[in-house]
Amino acid sequence: MLHSQKKNVYLSAITLQLKLTIIAFSTHLTSIVYSSMKYSIRIIILFLLITVKLSAIDSLFNQPEFGEYQDTLKIKLLYKEAIRYFRSNNDYSKTLLFKAEQIALNTHSTKLGEIYKALAYSYITSGQSQAALEYLNRSEIEYSNINDNFSLSFLSSMRAQIYRDENILDSSIFYYNKSESYLSRYKGEDRMIVNGYYASLYTNIGNLYFFNIQDISQAKVYYDSALYYAKINNDTLHLTASYSNIGIVYIKKKKYKEAKEYLEKAYELSLIIAHEEYAANIMTNLGDMYHRSGNLEMSIYCKIQSLEISKKLNNHSQIFTAKRLLAKAYQHIKEYDKSMSIYYTLLSDTANINLSQKSDLMLNFSSIHEELQQHDSSLYYFKKHSAISKKIVQLNNFKATGELIISHNTEQTKMENLVLKKQNKAQKKYGFLSLGFSFILILVVVLLILFNRQRKRYHAKKQQVAQSENALLKEKLEFKSKELTINTMNMIRHSEFVSSLIPDLRKLSQLDTVNRKQTMLQIIQKINLHNRTHLWEDFNKTFTEVNNSFYDSLNKKHTNLTPKERKLAALLKLDLSTKDIASITHMSIRGVESARHRMRIKLELTSEVNLSNYLQNF
Repeated sequence: MLHSQKKNVYLSAITLQLKLTIIAFSTHLTSIVYSSMKYSIRIIILFLLITVKLSAIDSLFNQPEFGEYQDTLKIKLLYKEAIRYFRSNNDYSKTLLFKAEQIALNTHSTKLGEIYKALAYSYITSGQSQAALEYLNRSEIEYSNINDNFSLSFLSSMRAQIYRDENILDSSIFYYNKSESYLSRYKGEDRMIVNGYYASLYTNIGNLYFFNIQDISQAKVYYDSALYYAKINNDTLHLTASYSNIGIVYIKKKKYKEAKEYLEKAYELSLIIAHEEYAANIMTNLGDMYHRSGNLEMSIYCKIQSLEISKKLNNHSQIFTAKRLLAKAYQHIKEYDKSMSIYYTLLSDTANINLSQKSDLMLNFSSIHEELQQHDSSLYYFKKHSAISKKIVQLNNFKATGELIISHNTEQTKMENLVLKKQNKAQKKYGFLSLGFSFILILVVVLLILFNRQRKRYHAKKQQVAQSENALLKEKLEFKSKELTINTMNMIRHSEFVSSLIPDLRKLSQLDTVNRKQTMLQIIQKINLHNRTHLWEDFNKTFTEVNNSFYDSLNKKHTNLTPKERKLAALLKLDLSTKDIASITHMSIRGVESARHRMRIKLELTSEVNLSNYLQNF
């Protein structure tokens, strides 16, 4: 019955997942249609879509076959659906996570920590650091309750990243160290995952020291640690990143030979894993290294390669950077025509450059014309650069002013609301007595209704308990009846067996010493055989009643087992020790161990799989 229920739940879960996939596909199609609509209409459609989709999820779960698994499956699938929309639709993702949080709180689910962590990440993605920190605190409480040091390490790393983005570097270092401390206390068996996380953690700490604190030596220490763990795992992705980071450190230290060695290793690995974005960045860094070391020809070659890879990726930001670096390289070797041509190409791509990039290009034009001693043109482009820079400052000021106005209006609204509250309080003061009497009257009526409902529930529950007790007593009576039948049959068998021994025992008095000893051994063997046979029959009958599908399931998957091996499997199913099995089967301990080994070979189990645990699944 239980096996059948689990099967129904599993099939229903698969059907539910297919329905959710269809809903997700319809969301994607709708997003394509509404992308061209006006903003206000898009907001309304998005709200309706989220409402419809959540209603669909609720209706899909309200099916009787889910039973006790309903809330667990609902949380799992809401969480999975939310993760799918993390980047494409962050608001919708949060809505799903909030719904999962509500269910988890009501059912005291162990998934709360994971849900809070996902909400924190969602807020980090949308730039809301304070809300992210709040949910990190909640997640940390949940994971602390179950001593999950691995998850606590991950949370501390997320917190450190938030502080790094806000340039609060002391706090960032503190939480990175805390993350490392939690990870050192984690005793999980899957060391590959731990080593991979060590590689990521040390890479992040190295980036903090390199880019934010600008302590190159300390950054090198952490990059080397990341490389160490990446080598243990033979993790090509982390190896690529570590070699690249160490190569950049050597560029800063002006150790160009070492930089070239590490960057070339990184580039080779990026080609193996087909990570073109890494390859483009590494080529850019190689170009920078050759430029600094004076090999301008190789510098230009590397930058051209970086540009070609960026074009394949269609990454406009990376294309802009690669082209501008290439133009600077041509300018450095005084090939001004090529340099100007690239700058003009960038300037003409108005759809993909912002004001800051345009300002930088004007400054580059001014610099080239100055080197060509074309002072009027140089001044013209410098004035354009200044005008754009001024516009950027104005826009920033305008934005800041707008934020101040919004802040002022918010404060003013708060003050107005406070005044209104005070006025309302004065007006309501005189109506409190009448409201109080009305409230007491309503309260009495409500209490009477609640009392009546509670009384009905109590009687219903009492009746339900009585029914349960009756059912339990019935089961006990049936069990005792079966037990009595088995004991009666045993008594009959033992009586018949004893009767069959009497003629043999009478013969003993008529035999000589040699024949008497041989006959005694035969009688003992007959007794042992009787005990083993009938004890096993009784055991097997009871075992089959409790585990009615065990032999059928085992024979269906493993048809090559002998009767003795099926007998051993039944004893292992009960999680008996080797010593106990030897005692029951009248075998030696070594014999039982050999039988277990032969069974593992027939079942085709690896050394990592526990035989008793495996047999629990049947």
